[in-house]
Amino acid sequence: AAANHPLLDPNAAVNLELLETVVSCVYAPGSTHAERAQAQEVLNLFQNDPGRQLQCQSILELAPLPAGHPGKGNRDNTRFYGLLVLHTTITTRWNILPREQTEGIKNYLVNKIIG
Repeated sequence: AAANHPLLDPNAAVNLELLETVVSCVYAPGSTHAERAQAQEVLNLFQNDPGRQLQCQSILELAPLPAGHPGKGNRDNTRFYGLLVLHTTITTRWNILPREQTEGIKNYLVNKIIG
């Protein structure tokens, strides 16, 4: 079941390679409907897991791949997914996050946008 997926292990750091594989399954034209549905369920659980939400920075820090690289589309999809996780964190948990975490998120965004 999706809830037992290794990507959702609360005791492990985000496995970025595994995350890219799951994101790829959602968008890959060769994925079956069942594979896409299971991958989407895993991503939804990840996105709504308070422990995982705060790890979105590592997803956003994935280096972009050059144009023409065979994995570029998947990397871009994974980084976009990181933005979705960040959006969920801000819109659903902002008022209950400790001040140091909200300040950290604000500083990170300011540095990304201005820096």
